[in-house]
Amino acid sequence: MINRQIISTVLFGSLLISVVDRTAVGLDTITRRSTDKRAAGEITDVSKTEVTVKPKVGSATKVPANDIIRIEWDSEPASLKLARSNAAGGQYESAIENFNKAKSDAPASKEFLQADIAYGIAHATGKQALVDAEQQETAVALLNTFIEDHADHYRFFDALLLLGDVHLAREETTEAEAVFNRVAAAPWPDYQMAANVALGRAAISRDDIVGARSAYEKVAGMTASGPAEESRKFEALLGLATVLQRENKFKEAAEALNEVILNSSADDTRLQAEAYVRQGDCYAAIGDREKDAVMAYLHLDVIPSLSVEKDLHAEALYHLAKLWPNLGHVDRADLAAGKLQSEYPNSPWTKKLANE
Repeated sequence: MINRQIISTVLFGSLLISVVDRTAVGLDTITRRSTDKRAAGEITDVSKTEVTVKPKVGSATKVPANDIIRIEWDSEPASLKLARSNAAGGQYESAIENFNKAKSDAPASKEFLQADIAYGIAHATGKQALVDAEQQETAVALLNTFIEDHADHYRFFDALLLLGDVHLAREETTEAEAVFNRVAAAPWPDYQMAANVALGRAAISRDDIVGARSAYEKVAGMTASGPAEESRKFEALLGLATVLQRENKFKEAAEALNEVILNSSADDTRLQAEAYVRQGDCYAAIGDREKDAVMAYLHLDVIPSLSVEKDLHAEALYHLAKLWPNLGHVDRADLAAGKLQSEYPNSPWTKKLANE
């Protein structure tokens, strides 16, 4: 005969698991930048500045939009989780495919969830457009549609920043500046700083060195009260190094970029990746430091977290293909050129190499 105590223990354990499982489902979960503690419950309101989440017990919490890393929805399909993973790994074509699948898989009645998926599609397409010119027109259309249809979404300002970057990739500087000026209206210092850094990039693209320096110095002179703002200050310092580079002060620029690389967070992969590319540019321009230039560019090709920045990776591969022969490694130049062609066939750097 089976022991009654064993039966009781098994039944109690099953009941406990059931209770735990029930409390674990039906929750929207917000992962935040400012704390390791996630906000979980039912998201009851979303705006461009904050998201309101009502926990099962206690009063509602308003999470600022600039503090949100991601939201996981209680009814989200597995395809959305996969799409997020694709996007984080720089696999934008797969991300777009899975975001579109998630759009069909997710309940049509879940307005907030569907809006998040719409942002995912637009964001992945925009990132792809930075390295694939054939995607740029589609990206502009998708980002504009998202901004118009979801003007009260917590990714509103992020969508504007990406739209401006795509306009810059299309050499549409006036349109980019108009978009970046809209970001300057964000209520948080880190996004106001981001707007000025972006306006600095736009000024660089039109060869307005004075305007670029002014925009970057404005951010560099601001006080940082947290990691996000500190990151923006480093972006401004990178911009000021780019200004030095444009003034043919290559040694000073390379030294400034080295400070950015050493002192900024290793997790800030976009900043680190661009700093290495610009440092490579400076070393190559100095003339007798081509080996140092190659080493700088190689960071983008050998460190996975940096090669995720596809547009910068393509740029680094172009320069490696040009520099390796000068160091006696034609074979490595061929490998770099081959990777550039196979991974980024529609990149402007691929076309530039083919035409030289």
